Amino acid sequence: MKRNRLVSLAIAVVAICVMITPSAGVINAEGTRTKVVFWHSMEDNLGEAVNMLVDGFNQSQDVYEVEAQYQGDYDTSLNKFKTSMISGQGPDMIQVYEIGTRFMSDCGLIRPVQEFIDRDGVDVSVTEKNILNYYRFDGKLLSMPFNSSNPVLYYNADAFREVGLDPDSPPKNYDELNEYGLKLAGSGDSSDRVGMAFQAYGWYFEQSMVKLGLDMVDSGNGRAGVPTRAMFAENGGGEKIFAASKMLIDSGAAVNYGGENTNMFVTGKAAMVFSSTASLRGILGNVGDSFEVRTAFFPGVDPAVNNGVTLGGASLWMVETGNEETQNGVFELMKYLIEPQNQADWHMATGYYPINTLAYDLPIMTEHLTTLPQFQTAIDQLHTSPETALGAVFGVFTETRKIVETHWEMVLSGSETPEEAASAAEAETTKLLETYNKAN
Repeated sequence: MKRNRLVSLAIAVVAICVMITPSAGVINAEGTRTKVVFWHSMEDNLGEAVNMLVDGFNQSQDVYEVEAQYQGDYDTSLNKFKTSMISGQGPDMIQVYEIGTRFMSDCGLIRPVQEFIDRDGVDVSVTEKNILNYYRFDGKLLSMPFNSSNPVLYYNADAFREVGLDPDSPPKNYDELNEYGLKLAGSGDSSDRVGMAFQAYGWYFEQSMVKLGLDMVDSGNGRAGVPTRAMFAENGGGEKIFAASKMLIDSGAAVNYGGENTNMFVTGKAAMVFSSTASLRGILGNVGDSFEVRTAFFPGVDPAVNNGVTLGGASLWMVETGNEETQNGVFELMKYLIEPQNQADWHMATGYYPINTLAYDLPIMTEHLTTLPQFQTAIDQLHTSPETALGAVFGVFTETRKIVETHWEMVLSGSETPEEAASAAEAETTKLLETYNKAN
């Protein structure tokens, strides 16, 4: 029944694309600013950082007035976009997470930013190469990179010292996670502490596939052509990932806390946790002086294979509204957001790394990274990952993430074997791809 609902969703998504009518855009009366509506998915300190940047843009010129509107998390915002555009009430610019890239490019609702880059002669060569490669197709940028992150291991350096572990040598793979987690669990100064707070989050599955150098789907991971089938059971990656995490849970090195995993870490109840680099500012603020927080590269499933990580986060898409003035305003905002100083401010306020490499030349960035070396980890991890570690792009990526998470949880609870879960998730994803491709 669940698979049927997902198939129906895929059909509905593509149908919406066919039905959409562009909005007319908004031009204010002569002498006033042109309004630009920007939908985003940043909340709490991330939302404050977005508002800071938008306020700065509005104060920097008197032609455009950007209204930043929080629309919920990435899934919620994208679903709102799909439905609101039918009535022409959508935004002028929308922030969409990386796994929504193929849907956005397929849907026919977007004006590629490459047109404006070429028109204005914007130098995007100063953008991080891995990020450009992720969002560039056939030599063209469809959207503007903005907030990019990767997953890291957060760990309690004080807890490491308590049990005789070297905080300068964090675990590099799942075997070491298991070893460290067992030593950290219920020992030292805390008898109720767990070694690691785990979460079966689809993003970690996807990153682990990249780390293994394996594709999620065929056709060059969806980058060399239209993908027709999933491959994470066929190539053995899914089973390896599920089995490695099951080992952590079964041994007692980790406990599956789902979405509460980060809370367990900041309260000191778990010594290690996976999370995005975008969580860093919030984690440091919540921990305060309770213990020393350190960060390390995302551990791999296979100790013998390390193909790096790919992107998380999102990019900015210009909606085809049919209004040139509004779209000019969107691009002016995009250019402002990727300026070196603004990217440095964004990085320091959030943990997303600067996409503009010139930001690293600013004295304020040098001081920042010296004072808070935890931020350097994501940057180093990006720079040591091959430029070919791009990850997959396909139209039902959002639905696939949920499928993977469902079967992953079944593995951790013991109701499916790693092999059964990988095969079932692959079959369900392939079915969705077939439906999506026929409708599209």
